[in-house]
Amino acid sequence: MNGRASIVVVVALVVSTCLGAARAAPPKRTEVPPPEVVPPALLAPLELPTALPARRDRAVTLRMVVTVGVDGVPTEVVAAPSDTSSEALRQVVIAALEKARFRPATRGGEPLAVKISVPVTVGAGASSVWRLERREGEPVPTVERGVEGRVVERGTRRPVAGVAVKLGDREVLSDEDGRFAFRDVPRGRYVVEVPFFADAKGTVQVPGTITLRVTPDALREYRTRITGGTTSTSDAVRIRVPVERAREIAGSSGDPLKVLESLPGLARPAAAGPGAGEIAVRGSAPEDTKTYVEGMPLLQLYHFGNVYSVLQDEWIGEIDFRAGGFSTEYGDALGGMVDVTLADLKRDGVHGHGDVNVYHVAGLVTAPVSEDWTIGAAVRRSWVDAILGGILGDDSGFRFSTAPRYYDYQVRADYHPGGTTRLKLLAFGSDDEIVVLGERPDASDPNGSGFAFGRFFHQVQATSTLDLNPELQLALGLATSYQQITVTPGTSRLQITFDPVTLRADLDYRGVSKLRVRGGLWAEATRFRVELNVPRPTKEGQVQLPSEVLERFEVAEEGLAGRLDAWGEATWEVSDAVSLSGGLRVASWYGNFQAVAPDLRVALGWKASDATRLTLTTGLNHQAPSPDESAESIGNTELSPERSFYVNVGASQRIGEWLSLELQGFWKSLDQLVVGTAYGDDVPYDNAGTGTIFGGEALLRLQHPVVDAWVAYTLSRSRRVDRPGEEERFFSFDQTHVLAVVAGVQLGAGWRFGARVRYATGNPFTPLEPAYFDAGSNVWVPRAAGAALSDRAPAFF
Repeated sequence: MNGRASIVVVVALVVSTCLGAARAAPPKRTEVPPPEVVPPALLAPLELPTALPARRDRAVTLRMVVTVGVDGVPTEVVAAPSDTSSEALRQVVIAALEKARFRPATRGGEPLAVKISVPVTVGAGASSVWRLERREGEPVPTVERGVEGRVVERGTRRPVAGVAVKLGDREVLSDEDGRFAFRDVPRGRYVVEVPFFADAKGTVQVPGTITLRVTPDALREYRTRITGGTTSTSDAVRIRVPVERAREIAGSSGDPLKVLESLPGLARPAAAGPGAGEIAVRGSAPEDTKTYVEGMPLLQLYHFGNVYSVLQDEWIGEIDFRAGGFSTEYGDALGGMVDVTLADLKRDGVHGHGDVNVYHVAGLVTAPVSEDWTIGAAVRRSWVDAILGGILGDDSGFRFSTAPRYYDYQVRADYHPGGTTRLKLLAFGSDDEIVVLGERPDASDPNGSGFAFGRFFHQVQATSTLDLNPELQLALGLATSYQQITVTPGTSRLQITFDPVTLRADLDYRGVSKLRVRGGLWAEATRFRVELNVPRPTKEGQVQLPSEVLERFEVAEEGLAGRLDAWGEATWEVSDAVSLSGGLRVASWYGNFQAVAPDLRVALGWKASDATRLTLTTGLNHQAPSPDESAESIGNTELSPERSFYVNVGASQRIGEWLSLELQGFWKSLDQLVVGTAYGDDVPYDNAGTGTIFGGEALLRLQHPVVDAWVAYTLSRSRRVDRPGEEERFFSFDQTHVLAVVAGVQLGAGWRFGARVRYATGNPFTPLEPAYFDAGSNVWVPRAAGAALSDRAPAFF
């Protein structure tokens, strides 16, 4: 029986006893009321570090359950089952509550041990200022001799509630109207300030009044938190980036999603070509890494050329990047995963902005339409096509039928009726197109006239979370989209159309102390149509031959394919220092490619000290072949899923108040890799390939009130053998060294300076030389002048 139930029983017994006594006693005897239970209360504000893994553009509330003893000392602090905050944030708040001291609960004046719910809220605009959530603002004392004042937002003059205000060693919180007061202050001049807001400071003569103005884009607003993943076994190789100001990072073009380029584990993305903007994680190919928005599939992260992401930056709330060893919640990937969380729409009035730069023009607006509903819309259209012709000139050798252009749109509706229940509706899309016509024939394809590339999608999705009971939470997601990719190189043409429908349902159970159980279903059905007249595709590591001398495929095919996965994961806090996590995902594919495969994962975490954490993660992942490899007409329907066995070792070390270091060592063994067979074989592809990927990553972070910076370094080797007996070679996306140094300095008066430096080893390639002239096709056919992928492109700096 818990504490609250005990109190109820005791009160009920007391009431029944009193009622019985009242019936037996003379009528005029006064009835004695039961003793009142006075709940515990904090004796002082929570002491939390200044660097917190939390967002600053909206309030975030953590639901904690604290057992307070008769001496006012917490004996147990855990997250409530309904809490949806990040694990890193929970650990910070739990540590603070464990150190807090309470005035103990009493009943009839006697101390009483009770279990209470303590909501801890970070206020919008000041993530490093923490307070207990209250239904009503703190009463402001009458000032007989002291200082009183108000905290307001600069420009709008809106009151800022729940922030700490300091006068010397004294600290109070502003109430719901932004008011504060210090009583019994000796006469003199004093500095009054809001900590962590460099411009919210002033001098006042006692007695007197003062108004402190907080700039929304003050010091802490500009900071980008990089939270490493070695703090929990739930995902031991995980980096979560709250990116409300990530667009301030130098070199990001104002796009927060481009922060991925500066994180450990990612190779430098190509800036041109068909794979432009695609991210390669730990030497794996881009198709081995999956991308999501609010947990639902996302066709592409970036527009062509890696210029901007397909989502407007104002609505990107957090980027969740996992380089490997991710939870069994996600599947069908041998590389990593990226999940983009949408920021909540602002509910305090109408907001909007416009953006005009050398790439595009954009606009966005949001507005509340009721107490529970908020809507928003955004659109963006490039005008690169209007200026590129002038830059290239008439003598460039190219002319554009359609110059590079892109557009995207998003329409949203958020429903927040209260508590943890919420619903997000999103309709969004993107369209990229470029058509280049050459004025002179290409030597490798004299019959071709140029190149065309088009890619677009329109997607509608709904995601929701709701509490079924205090220990069980349900998360649902439903998405459908229309996607099309068209590539026309010269005389060839490829067009693929997809109509996927995806449903996911996840349950999170925390009804057992120190044990968390999660599980769910993933169902996906995709109607597809493929129309192509192309030469046989060149696969990983193969020499690109002229299209005129390759076997050609001419196919018009349509069908239905899909996945049905079930997964489960349990995390057990064995002790205060040790945690253990295990998960299983059973993935099944149907359609042309049919298979069933288990994904496994086990993770062990050890908190060696308050500053040191160690993790060990191992598991098995599977991934389906690409659609063309398993197609009935041009592929092999008998292929097996590609497979990866991995081991990750991680360490996290806190160095003083401002500095931290994250280290990761990784090793992956791959087999059943799909490779092309020799021309003329019965099937064009089989599972003969094997590979090995190993290396290490380091993330050094400085989080100082004036300077925030990080250094991300990746050292890796990714090699494979296409067939038994053949020589080992590099993967096409192998980059031995990848280094990124990012820094930001707060200069004051609203000014900030940022810089970024990047270095990356060049990708491997196969040196070529002319082999012979094919008179029938009128092209030179190359051959390898060395071993496959034995040379490297120049390093990038």
